Amino acid sequence: VMGFGGDSIDHVRKHGLDYPLIVHFHAVVFMSWLVLLTVQVLLVRRKSFDIHKRLGIFGACLAAVMAVLGPATAIVVEKVKFAKTGQAPIFLSFQLAAILSFSVLVIAAILLRRHSSAHKRLILLATIGLSAAGFARWLGGPISKLFAPGLLAFWCQIYLVTTWMMVALGIYDLVTRRRLHPAWICGFAWALGTEIASFIIIGLPAWAPISLKLIGH
Repeated sequence: VMGFGGDSIDHVRKHGLDYPLIVHFHAVVFMSWLVLLTVQVLLVRRKSFDIHKRLGIFGACLAAVMAVLGPATAIVVEKVKFAKTGQAPIFLSFQLAAILSFSVLVIAAILLRRHSSAHKRLILLATIGLSAAGFARWLGGPISKLFAPGLLAFWCQIYLVTTWMMVALGIYDLVTRRRLHPAWICGFAWALGTEIASFIIIGLPAWAPISLKLIGH
């Protein structure tokens, strides 16, 4: 909300509701995931496990919709940007990496749903990773100014907040369990790996023409 809310309100004031229809669906669906996560946490705290499990089926379906809707929305938005600027949508690598990371972590969480400690850590890692775009819009500018211009500043602008949130989850395990949970180790390694891969891809000469093909040019 903090990341996209201000930009969205400003855009509506200046240009009206001219976002592509899929953007509105994207906002509703992805916000629904955050609402569902909050409800699921509260249900567990109240020990309402039966309702939690039933809602989990809905959550799995919602995640499947997000896995399709996320890239589709990114492609539509980049098409609109390309029509205005003529620049290759190279930042698609970040968006595609984010939804890939999210999807794999959620699938792993579903497969490990009977192991609650692993399940909840994977769901949290998936959700934190998916929030990188929002945090980058909200705090990315001030964060990037703390570093000299370059690759490090660029990475920190996009991923510093969410990476530290994931690290904080690991620190919590060290403090409370005296060891890192295997699910956190694997999940964090996967999430960090996709972040690094997105940066490598964006720097490849072949990526610009590939990104253009992805938006139909």
